[in-house]
Amino acid sequence: MDVTNAELKAMMTIFEEVRNIKTGQEKYQAEISALKEENQKLNEKLNKVEKKMEKLEKEKKRNNVIIRGTKGIRELAIQEVSGVLEKMGVDNIEFLKVETIKPKTGKSFIVAHLKDGEMKTKIMQNKSKLKGLDIYIDNDYTEEEQKVQKTIAEYAKNIAKEGRKVKIGYRKLIIDGQKWVWNDETRQLVEIPIEQEECGEGSSTQTGAKN
Repeated sequence: MDVTNAELKAMMTIFEEVRNIKTGQEKYQAEISALKEENQKLNEKLNKVEKKMEKLEKEKKRNNVIIRGTKGIRELAIQEVSGVLEKMGVDNIEFLKVETIKPKTGKSFIVAHLKDGEMKTKIMQNKSKLKGLDIYIDNDYTEEEQKVQKTIAEYAKNIAKEGRKVKIGYRKLIIDGQKWVWNDETRQLVEIPIEQEECGEGSSTQTGAKN
């Protein structure tokens, strides 16, 4: 059957339209790929900025300690800290600044900015002497560090309920003698041999009651 000129022209028109659609789709896919690549680069830059900001914040808080359990009266902050140090038997501590923080929820606490790391170490090594006084001293963690420590503490609490011995440290746990450390990429605790590292300072132990 012969094809008329009109039919041939219509077929050519359809072919051209299909080709244009295909070309448009290829261009659209290329644009999507370019956008995905650009988005990935932006996320990488953002992650670098966030890590840098986290590092700067950690450095800023490096010699700070948090004191909870005091009356939280702003005008008496220095006197309250001095009283806590006296209970610990710690002296010759110099502060750059002492401030009372009143969060939107929860009780007030004191942030003591110490002169240097040696003085902070001295306080952290003697904080166990406050046991039974409902006064608690801890590191001045960044927001990200607080999230990590909270996750670790919740996990430790559940493990302790099973009757297992749990020791909490900075970004780590020791469960029945086996060490677990926090992995930033997986956002989980990863098991490693206990011999690789001794548990750091400021650790606490929880032991659950066996059923």
